[in-house]
Amino acid sequence: MRFNRYNIPVLPRRRLMVALVACLVFVVLPLGGGGALGAVAGQNGVIAFVTAGGDIDSVSTDGATLALLIAGAHDPAWSADGKKLAYIDGSGNVIACPVAACVTTTVANGPGNSEPAWSPDGTRIVYVNGGYIWVTSSASPGPGTNLTQLATAGNESPTFSPDGTKIAYDANSGGTKQLFTMSSTGLSQTQIDSGAPASNNFCMRCGSNPHR
Repeated sequence: MRFNRYNIPVLPRRRLMVALVACLVFVVLPLGGGGALGAVAGQNGVIAFVTAGGDIDSVSTDGATLALLIAGAHDPAWSADGKKLAYIDGSGNVIACPVAACVTTTVANGPGNSEPAWSPDGTRIVYVNGGYIWVTSSASPGPGTNLTQLATAGNESPTFSPDGTKIAYDANSGGTKQLFTMSSTGLSQTQIDSGAPASNNFCMRCGSNPHR
């Protein structure tokens, strides 16, 4: 699931249905040289990816500069400005870290967390735990405060809209995955597509904070 979501293009027959809320995701594995999951930074042009050994490394888009970012971690997600990285550590905690001087901050305790994604303004992080979608503060009034459950079990792959008012996600509907949107407070949960199962490779359109 983690690998395919970033590397399988949206099925052509579904593009018209999801065009308002979805776009194709960049393929980053060839740049990673063995990575299992990747995230393109918003501004600094660096790709963060998970190695076969279970670390988060970074690589420049020309492949010239490769470096270890975080040992024993996965699910990297850049903030929109490319200055911070959210990820899941070895204990399943959601961690936020300024890349320039990585002093880690736990924004959600594990175990079982996955798929963190930043709000466009960098103040909130949405993530999944046991199929439930949660959102928490990454900044004022304090990391990990205002923890709110947005959606119940069977959900995955949450991502903010560019203006931060909506979240797109996959949900189990009638035994198959379907694409949904909701407000950033969990209201107005709406199924966008129907019929074919959703593949979790989408991003909210028209912004600089793609879904990894």
